[in-house]
Amino acid sequence: MSDSSGSSGEFQMTGQVIVVEEAAMRAEAEQNCTFRPAAKSILYELRVEEAVATSYRGGRPDRRRWRLNSEHAD
Repeated sequence: MSDSSGSSGEFQMTGQVIVVEEAAMRAEAEQNCTFRPAAKSILYELRVEEAVATSYRGGRPDRRRWRLNSEHAD
């Protein structure tokens, strides 16, 4: 978005955020991180179920939707 009104478009994701407590997953995340997270940092896994991108062409919304297990966008 280029401004707070969303005039250039919008993007929305829905899904679940899960706290990751497994040491092996945290170690893997830290290994792939470009910085060293503090020990008190909480690791989350984002499970995206749907994403929607909206752009405005000629004042009309043009929406593209992706869903979990979908092979292509709507």
